[in-house]
Amino acid sequence: MAKKNKAEKKIFRKMAKAHFVFSLSLFFLYFVLSLIYSPEFLIFDARTKFRALADEILVVTASVLGPPVKPAVFGEAVCKNGNLSIKIDWDDDKNSKTFDIDRDDMSLVTGLVDSRYDDANVVTSASYVYTVTARGPMGPGIAVSDPIAVTTPDECEVPLPDPAIEIVSFAGKSVASYKGIPEAFSRRPVFSGTTNIARAEISLFIDGSAVIFARVLANANGYWSWEPPAELNYGRSVLLAKAADPNNPFRESSDSLTFRIVRKEKEREGEEKKDEEKIPAPPFVPESKPPETAPPKEDLPANPPLDFSLLLKSETVFQGRELGTVINVTGLMSGFEGSQAIVRYTLFDEAEEKRKTFFEEILLENNLVFQKNIAIPAFWKGGQHRVQAEIIFDRYNISREGFFEILELPLLNFGGGVLVTYPELLSNLGAVASIFLLLLLVWLFLFFREYQLQLRAFRHITERHLEKMGFLGTKKGKGVSR
Repeated sequence: MAKKNKAEKKIFRKMAKAHFVFSLSLFFLYFVLSLIYSPEFLIFDARTKFRALADEILVVTASVLGPPVKPAVFGEAVCKNGNLSIKIDWDDDKNSKTFDIDRDDMSLVTGLVDSRYDDANVVTSASYVYTVTARGPMGPGIAVSDPIAVTTPDECEVPLPDPAIEIVSFAGKSVASYKGIPEAFSRRPVFSGTTNIARAEISLFIDGSAVIFARVLANANGYWSWEPPAELNYGRSVLLAKAADPNNPFRESSDSLTFRIVRKEKEREGEEKKDEEKIPAPPFVPESKPPETAPPKEDLPANPPLDFSLLLKSETVFQGRELGTVINVTGLMSGFEGSQAIVRYTLFDEAEEKRKTFFEEILLENNLVFQKNIAIPAFWKGGQHRVQAEIIFDRYNISREGFFEILELPLLNFGGGVLVTYPELLSNLGAVASIFLLLLLVWLFLFFREYQLQLRAFRHITERHLEKMGFLGTKKGKGVSR
């Protein structure tokens, strides 16, 4: 028994040593291949895995109350008085604070407080797939419903509705959830809204220490989102938004939102302390409210100091290649002719995370055409991305944006649309190595089995074998297998 235990321990030590050598070799192979492909890929992949682990840990420790309930969504197409719409409804949930709706895997509206929504941006003889995401402060934080498909009727006289635009959320919260004027600590809060004009051109304007003119595009569902490219003033400001139909410039609608950027208590205390140090005995000053930004304007300015368009030479680009962009400046006011300006390019990924920013200096001229090729890193994941171009001069910030798709370079093509890319291979190197190790073990088992059968065949003695070897005469014996 002791010899048997000793032999088992010896086998276990060998297995542990083999496992350690295999794991170390696998990590070394992953490290070397990542450096050969791109050192930035190694940093990006490690950071992604760490964030995923941190998120999982955060989710587990934050589960104090019940998580949002998975919405059970019901949809129905309604044609009433010549107006076609799809009514979406789901049960109320006290654990959910807001709801987001995706249509055909694209955002339709975010930050909803009510558990119902009427989608009027639909056409006849079409099918739409809706998914509702419930968001709450506890548990995993989100609950995604099963997708439902709703088909509109073949006939319904639907006149073009009056154009409309609405600013729905501010700083990640629904505008309707604020009491009074919406407030935020961030000086670059995110605005989002919706319009009933598909792929509308959304013009945005904020007047402050930096005069911001921006133009973004709504998606096919009329949803749009925007983050100011420059920090906004503390105090009260107004965002003016106008949606225009790209096919009919006379169809447009406007909306405005008055909001306030406030300072955090620590910043206020720090500034008050600095003021006390600078002026130990201030003179008497009558009480007055601190000045805020200029009173709100109801309409967008007629014309900005300049206008420009951002064109992409191609809507798709492979990893490691260059994205060609063209800026065409038009309508430049004569007073700014020859002025120096900065062009700032910013690239965002599908999750709206900033991935790359760089600057270029130009001299403003009317009808100026400025071309720039943007290098796309080889380790970036494929998918929809956004490029934002800003022209910054004097106290103006004018921005435009465009969308493009990054295509991953295929490393292996198995046919039938099955492709394996280099980043996928590196990220899943452990799984691939495990599969090959399993196949190797199966092959070794079959080889060992074949070897045992061969030895057994050699050990099986028959009369014919003995006769060939000269141990038997011509007389056959008994009891020996033939």
